[in-house]
Amino acid sequence: MPFVSVVILNYNGKRYLDTCLSSVLQTKYRNFEVIFVDNGSSDESSRFVKQRFGHDQKLRIITLSKNLGFAEGNNVGALNVNRNGKYLVFLNNDTKVDSEWLTKLVEPMESNPQIGIAQPKILSLSKPEIIDSTGGFINKIGLVRERGRGEKDTNQYNNISEVFYAKGAALIIRRCLWSKLGGFDPVYFLFWEDTDLCWRARLMGYKVVFVPDSVVYHFSSATANEHYANYTQFFDVRNRIITLFSNYNLPNLWRNLPLLLIYYAECIFTYDITKMKSPNLVYYKIKGLLWPIIHFKYLLCKRWFVQTKIRKLSDKKAIEYLLIGSTFKVINSNDKN
Repeated sequence: MPFVSVVILNYNGKRYLDTCLSSVLQTKYRNFEVIFVDNGSSDESSRFVKQRFGHDQKLRIITLSKNLGFAEGNNVGALNVNRNGKYLVFLNNDTKVDSEWLTKLVEPMESNPQIGIAQPKILSLSKPEIIDSTGGFINKIGLVRERGRGEKDTNQYNNISEVFYAKGAALIIRRCLWSKLGGFDPVYFLFWEDTDLCWRARLMGYKVVFVPDSVVYHFSSATANEHYANYTQFFDVRNRIITLFSNYNLPNLWRNLPLLLIYYAECIFTYDITKMKSPNLVYYKIKGLLWPIIHFKYLLCKRWFVQTKIRKLSDKKAIEYLLIGSTFKVINSNDKN
């Protein structure tokens, strides 16, 4: 059984940790460790974990002095794993895992070296019969659809299948691939880091798959909704633009980025303003649109890295066959984690 490092990032999520860590530490898989990263919490999460689980030799606790965000916080966790490990797992703190989840997640990775990233079946923690995610897809302008979200689980997605991206709430990645890709982009802070990571993996020639026999239960966006409510629109708009700009080939970029900008303009001026939405909503969307312009040098540098150091496949072979056909009609476009 290859060694697996499970990274659990926490920010003021003390009330979820007993459920999460109890289930993870009781996983029926012999060869794993848990790296608990506290992301500058103020609710004494680290103290609770030390008192409740500090005796478990599989657990290591890392306490950060400030909140680095989802992307960089997980990167820190990945830098502190056992160097002999073969796989990294990123798991949200608001989850509960099935006892066989890790075994079932590792099996297809071991059987097919082309699989670089995979996600389990993610069900609702509060309503276990309801699907949270069976894999993510995007359309050509980057609007998101999480397959099966809100549907009753009747085993309708119970086949291993390729997806565009694995949801960051629970995903496994080869540690060697993680190193080649450079991890999550720390600039993202929150939202779209999982899509960007999987897109780059696809450009490098790896598959991203959904594994139905591995089951994780998820409270769904608990930390994001509670602590970043005023900023979610900013991160969603900005990070979507960064992802498209960095990863598309030049023809697709010229074709699709203007359509995305038109979509946002329509949302802001014919919906948010006309419908008298919150001024903060409009402000943060506009701020998200302006950020890539102000930091255009960063966009160019990242695009150069992806297109010259990462890309091995054409867009057609890597991602186009998985894109949703519709340009604008996409559900769950803002529920990323």
